[in-house]
Amino acid sequence: GAGDFKAEASAGDLSDPEAEGKVDTDDVPSPSGLSRLRALAGRTITIAGIVTALTLKTTKRGDRFAIFTLEDQYGSLKVIVWPETFSRANGLLRNDALVVVRGKLELEENAATLIAEEILTLEELKTRMTKQVIIRVKSGAVTPANVDRLYGVLDRYRGSADVLFEIECAGGILVRIRPNPFVKITPSPEALSEIRRHLEGCEIRLVNGRRP
Repeated sequence: GAGDFKAEASAGDLSDPEAEGKVDTDDVPSPSGLSRLRALAGRTITIAGIVTALTLKTTKRGDRFAIFTLEDQYGSLKVIVWPETFSRANGLLRNDALVVVRGKLELEENAATLIAEEILTLEELKTRMTKQVIIRVKSGAVTPANVDRLYGVLDRYRGSADVLFEIECAGGILVRIRPNPFVKITPSPEALSEIRRHLEGCEIRLVNGRRP
């Protein structure tokens, strides 16, 4: 069911101030100079970059692990992916792949190494960092049948991101509808694609929040 709603109406400009589906990833640091890395030693950080010099190795127990260099326009950083993390990487590690690495930074003398705890794609990072999904649609598309289909999507892709509907009505009125607070979504590409299919012409904005 649709559950309880909270609605508010406002008149004014209905233009979209943000690009559809845009997520700001400024919180993701990049490999940089040793001075900055020294300040981050011992902390868990998240870094995006290109995989280079990938080497796959095997422990004495027969478990596979990886060592590679993560590069971007600012510099490079050595990354070690021990077997447990490597087994969860789902084949993401290959040369020239764009990945996000979350792990603990270790610094010895003048050498920095990131001990990976998690390997993600950028899409997975966007999904995880999204705090709210705003769905804007014209009132004509909000039919009972479409609403039922939409809540079917929300039910299948339950997650942690809040949902806000913005309904464009006649006369420049924008009605904002907040579903029951228990209605939350995982804004994966598949979920967003289904929403767009059921609400033709809708615009979706992802509001970014810091990872805990």
